[in-house]
This record gives sequence, C-alpha cells and structure tokens, in this order.
Amino acid sequence: MSEFTRALCAAIALDRCVLLGASMGGCIALETAIAAPALVAALVLVGTGARCGVVDTELEKLRLVTEGKARREFNRAEYSPHASPDVMRRGFMEDLKTDPRVVYGNALALRGWSREADLGRISCPTLVVVGEDDAGMRAESQRLASGISGARQVVVPKCGHRVALEQPEALAEAVLGFLSELAR
Repeated sequence: MSEFTRALCAAIALDRCVLLGASMGGCIALETAIAAPALVAALVLVGTGARCGVVDTELEKLRLVTEGKARREFNRAEYSPHASPDVMRRGFMEDLKTDPRVVYGNALALRGWSREADLGRISCPTLVVVGEDDAGMRAESQRLASGISGARQVVVPKCGHRVALEQPEALAEAVLGFLSELAR
C-alpha cells in the first residue's frame, strides 16, 4: 500500500505532500515516510502505533467471517463510552461496506508489523492524534510520538479509536493547527 501511495504521487506529479492516515492508514503513511523521506513533508498519524499486534484468535474470527461461517461482530471497544448510539450506528454501517476479505487481509498484513526501529529515520514534522479512550492505542501512540524527533501528540477527550467519526471537529482543529504551524 505504501508502494501504491508513492506510485500515485508520482502519477499525479506530486513531489511533496502531507500524509494523514488513521489506524492502518497511519501505518501506510509511516511506511511511506520511511521509504520516501523526500516525498513526505509532514505526517498526521491518527490512532496509529509504530507496531501492531493482531492476535491469532482475532485472525481466526475474521477468517471464519470471510468463509461465511461466522457473523461480523460489532467491536464496541473501538468507541469511547461517550460515543452516541448514532455515531456507533454510522460506524457499523460504514464497516458493513467493507468486504470482510479486505478486513482479514489487512489484519494479516498488520500481524507482527513494526517500525519502532525505524522511527529515528523520520525527520518530517509529525502530529500523532489519539482518542483518550482508545485503550488499544494510547500507549502505542505515545511510544510513536516519543520515537519521532519533534513529534507532538494530541489526545482527543471523550474519544475512542474512531477519531474522525467520534470527534471530527476536534480532529479537524488539531490538523488545521498543525498545518498552520507548517505554513509559518
């Protein structure tokens, strides 16, 4: 996916860009910044860590869903306890649009993925955003922000892993503030 990102930038003659990625998209943005530092002017990493651990039991559940042997489960843990039923319903409906084979393939790709050893190679300005209730990513995003020189972390209150869905205004404010600092 990082190779595709770089090829897309080349195809549209984009020499320098700010990459924003959430969750796995953040992993792809990290990969791209490491592989092509001249391309990436800045990073915004949302609900992302420098490593991902996908456990075997989760992979097995996803595999069974792809084979039609199990139902998709709603993952309440991705949301803050403060998330409204409407927000969770919208998230669930969005998740239904994604082919389960894609979800399974993404989980396989992330299994054992780590770029902790490469964080020192990232020299572009970096903003790390995480929801305060994202139990799975809080420590990882802190480790990520600490590993990238000069990176700044923003913790979004009353928010879980789905930052753009749960607190879009807070995310937009953090990103716009970061971009305005870059413009100076």
